[in-house]
Amino acid sequence: MCEWHYNSHYEWDSDTITIDQLVIVSLDLSKERYTQFSLPRGFDEVSLVEPHVTVLMDCLCFSYDYKRTHFVVWQMKEFGVEQSWTRLVNVTYHDLQINLESFRMLLLCLSENGNVLLLSESNKQPQAILYNHKDNRVEHAEISNNINWTVAQDYVQSLVSP
Repeated sequence: MCEWHYNSHYEWDSDTITIDQLVIVSLDLSKERYTQFSLPRGFDEVSLVEPHVTVLMDCLCFSYDYKRTHFVVWQMKEFGVEQSWTRLVNVTYHDLQINLESFRMLLLCLSENGNVLLLSESNKQPQAILYNHKDNRVEHAEISNNINWTVAQDYVQSLVSP
C-alpha cells in the first residue's frame, strides 16, 4: 500500500499491490462513516506509475498511466455511484508529444469544451500540456525548473458543530 511520510509525500510500490487492493475511500466525519468505491472497470492492472484521484468540475476524477502507452482519465459523474464512471480521455503519449523518460502526469483541469490541462513532471524540464481531444491538438509550455512544485489539494469545509 501507500506509505505516508512526514512531508506528505508517499511512495508507490506497484510490486506489492494487487488490483483488488485498490479502492477509493470517502470519509463522512459528521456521520462517522466511511464508504468504499471501486475503481473504474477499465482500470485492470497496477501501473508502475502511481494513479491519481482528484476533484474536477465538481466530480471525482481518476487518472492513470496505461502500460506506458496511454494517459487515461475517468470521471465519476454521480458521486458514490460506481456505474457512473465515464472515461473522458484516453490519449497516447505519442499524441501528447512527450518523451517517456522518468515522468509522471498530473491532471490539473478539465474544461467544458473538452480541453485537458496536464502537468508533465520529468527529470528534465516540467511542462504544462494543453490537450484538445476533440481535435487531437497539443500545446506545450515549458515551466521554469527553479520553481519548487507542490500539488494543491481541494479543501471543502466539512466539520460542522452539532
